[in-house]
Amino acid sequence: MDLSSIPLGPANMLRILSILLVLFGGAAAGLYSAKLMLDRNVSGDLVRAGPWEMRVSESLVAADPYAQAERARSGAIALASGEGFTLTANRDSQGEPLDGRCVYAIAGATPAARFWSITLFDEEGRPVANAARRQSFSSTELTRDTQGGFNIAVASQAQPGDWLPAPAAGGFVLYLRLYDTPIGAGAALGSEQVPTIVRLACA
Repeated sequence: MDLSSIPLGPANMLRILSILLVLFGGAAAGLYSAKLMLDRNVSGDLVRAGPWEMRVSESLVAADPYAQAERARSGAIALASGEGFTLTANRDSQGEPLDGRCVYAIAGATPAARFWSITLFDEEGRPVANAARRQSFSSTELTRDTQGGFNIAVASQAQPGDWLPAPAAGGFVLYLRLYDTPIGAGAALGSEQVPTIVRLACA
């Protein structure tokens, strides 16, 4: 409708205002419903294990529209289905949001994979600049204990051992990428198969 063709007057001004309210209200409702669908995992392919979650369809060529929208919203670059899968965590093992003012320990098991890495990004999906120039650890460069276990300290200030720098303030997201893994679409993961993320202290 060409609103400029409507003669201006009290009644028509009210009509124009009503039309604009309907248009903006519809757009807002559409955006909110789309966000709600993403948050509620309407595509049904969200696998949760401990603090980690994985969309098994994100690497598929024929990913459904909601999976594609979630990928666009997060800014994540999906691995091809033949490469592996990516799990993400923005909360610790107690369900609390990850906070740059706190110190965390990432430890425990990882799903079967020939190679894996843990990378940290800020809330905007950007690498965190730091003096150590460290944004990730791979399975081949971690310090291991006598049982083959690992422990990564996540904090904004330097920590002994394997330290993954976090932002000084604000939230962040951890990406666990599994390469050449037998995990397939629809796979179920238990919390005992993924690393724990334990908050040790907060400033």
